[in-house]
Amino acid sequence: MAKMNSKTRHFLLLHFISIFFTAFVSFYFGGLYIEGDQYYYNLWFNELRRLSFIDGYLYYSSQVNFIEVIHFVTSWVGGLVFEKIVLYSIVNIIFMWLLIEVFRKLDFNPLIAFLVLFTNFYVPVLLLAAERLKFGFIFFFLFYIYIQYRRRAILFVFTLLGHLQFLILWLSIACGLFLKKYLARVGLLRFQSLLFL
Repeated sequence: MAKMNSKTRHFLLLHFISIFFTAFVSFYFGGLYIEGDQYYYNLWFNELRRLSFIDGYLYYSSQVNFIEVIHFVTSWVGGLVFEKIVLYSIVNIIFMWLLIEVFRKLDFNPLIAFLVLFTNFYVPVLLLAAERLKFGFIFFFLFYIYIQYRRRAILFVFTLLGHLQFLILWLSIACGLFLKKYLARVGLLRFQSLLFL
């Protein structure tokens, strides 16, 4: 049996801690955070539970939008089995697990990953308030983790079906790649570091 190195053990520990942290934030604060966007998300979720798939999609597209279908499908299918707080606690755990895997793939120091995860204001925002945006990030993380071209093409589309705002990210990446090629062609590679490319 191969022995695990200390970095792998630390990332496993980070996964373990994140499961408990995410479950606590999702269940405890998710139960308290019922205003703002969550008021509407709860309203839509409860309405979707009583509608057929087609009627649910028509309702969802009239209330939210017709493109971000990942959130709709998760809410409709998950609503058949789970209460909303349980369903989105599971989604949050998947989100955090994948985020840690991205940190691991980027060869982060586990301590730095821990600090980013547990002291960053935006992590609780993504766990509680930004319900649809989280799906875009889940598929973006999967896009980064997988190397196969065919899977990446599918995951690219799924990021947009998760949250349309990822179109801005993809366009900025495309512009950056174009600019990098242009700078290489005209011999101005020394300016790349100024553009963080």
